[in-house]
Amino acid sequence: MKYVFKSITFTCLLFVVHHGFAQNISNYNLYTINQYALNPAYVGSKEGIFTTLHFRKYFSGVSNAPRNLMFVVHSPIGKKLGLGGNIMVDEGGLFKSTSANIAASYKINITSDHLVTAGLSGGLIKQGLDMNKLQGADMTDPTLMNDYSEKVLYKFGAGLRYNWKKLEVSLAVPSIKQDDRQLFNYFLGYAAYQIYSADQQWKIQPSVLYKAISASPNQIDVNVNVEWKKLLWAQVGYRNNNNFIIGGGITIENLNLGYAFEAPTGKTKGLSKGAHEIVLTYLIKPKAKKTPEVSDDETTSTPPVVVPQHNEMQDSMMHHIKELETEMSKLRQEVGEISHYIAMDSVRHSNDTIYSYAPNGKHEKLKPGNYIVLQTSRTKAFSEKLVKMYASKKIPAYICYNETQTLFYVIGKEFDSYDEAKKRMDFLRSKGHKSAWVLIY
Repeated sequence: MKYVFKSITFTCLLFVVHHGFAQNISNYNLYTINQYALNPAYVGSKEGIFTTLHFRKYFSGVSNAPRNLMFVVHSPIGKKLGLGGNIMVDEGGLFKSTSANIAASYKINITSDHLVTAGLSGGLIKQGLDMNKLQGADMTDPTLMNDYSEKVLYKFGAGLRYNWKKLEVSLAVPSIKQDDRQLFNYFLGYAAYQIYSADQQWKIQPSVLYKAISASPNQIDVNVNVEWKKLLWAQVGYRNNNNFIIGGGITIENLNLGYAFEAPTGKTKGLSKGAHEIVLTYLIKPKAKKTPEVSDDETTSTPPVVVPQHNEMQDSMMHHIKELETEMSKLRQEVGEISHYIAMDSVRHSNDTIYSYAPNGKHEKLKPGNYIVLQTSRTKAFSEKLVKMYASKKIPAYICYNETQTLFYVIGKEFDSYDEAKKRMDFLRSKGHKSAWVLIY
């Protein structure tokens, strides 16, 4: 009877754990930082090589409780593609699973406001028993034989991500196919919305995550993330299994360190002291390409032969600025621009999603640099009128669109050096161009 009972017990455990490991279901709480854990469509979503080390320990205080470690790396490849992969190790009790996964994504710009990204993933899962933890067990038990417990499985997944202004919605099917099984009944749905304060110092992001899993009850997470100056952030959430989630972290330049604690309540409160989770990310940004020096005089296509005296230059510049302001006032009335004077600091750092418009109408991701913004507008029509007006005055300019803030920027110049950009901005402002500011991107 002892042999039969042990065999039945191990067989049941193997079935449960194999089923869970095979689907590779994650219960991460810091998925707003490591979004690749949710959907392969997030591969290449950062502006550079994004690396993540993500650790979670379940059921704190319970001996041999499950724990999970994931390493992620992904990066954009060109303007449309993204490529990445992860390695994950799951351990729980006697069971261990190791998986390796690669993923690719492709961006489709429907319009300047609407972006769809599709992602595909595939990989292998090796699962079995940790034989080092079987001391004292009856090794003649057939359920403990390597041939019985050791398995290598393959699986494929897919996902979609949709961005519209500050709204983001994604849907993923982590296991479209696993060996000879179709697993369309397991999917993840995620939605988030970004809210910024007037001075851009605070960001509030409410989000909802829905997990439909055939092997267990459906799960819903509701989270609110608050970020201050892109430096400190905090998270509060609730999971419909009556668990509360709190977390926070700090971002120092390209390094982000976060921690979250899932506090059990209700029936599970006495079984565990909670779950701990740590995530460490590092973003390797591409180096900005150097551009040739541009003349400091934007008002003429060629430098003048005779340089006027300081007072004559200042009077000419002030007169020129007044002419531009008069024409801009007429343009605003023509296109119905209500408010194009957006409150901006003289210098502003931004990690928002910004695109530059090419002459053929297509747009591409703005490259890192220091940009002189001549005007800020809420409509593309007004921005186009401004560019034509500046061109008639022999001042080169082009349009950029801040997808995150839903604003259009009329860019005058780009500098590799911040000091040069700041110097140029101060010069323009001193001559009456009060709306000029520096965008550090």
